[in-house]
Amino acid sequence: MVTTGMIRRPDPTRATPRVTRPSPSGLELRKHARKDRDEPVSIVFDLATNSMVTLAIFNAEGRLVDVPFEGWLWPGRHQVNCCLRGRSPGRYKCLLDTPMVRLVKYIEVTS
Repeated sequence: MVTTGMIRRPDPTRATPRVTRPSPSGLELRKHARKDRDEPVSIVFDLATNSMVTLAIFNAEGRLVDVPFEGWLWPGRHQVNCCLRGRSPGRYKCLLDTPMVRLVKYIEVTS
């Protein structure tokens, strides 16, 4: 993590995410039937405790392209929608980062 002022940002130079202890969270990606970059991607995850959460999207080169959510969340199931409108087709990495766990899923964006 990189701290700039009071905002924590994911460090895009890290190649491999690490999990510091067994995951209390699950991370799911739900995309609508049409595989179009203009359609939203639903990111669904569970938290076991109150946590500072950062959801970040990185491109294939590891560059940060979007932070759909950053802030505190309570325990339970959460859903964040993001849209990759204007992004090139390809593979994007979705990173869920909390103090307890770091999880990664990939999003395939088509035309």
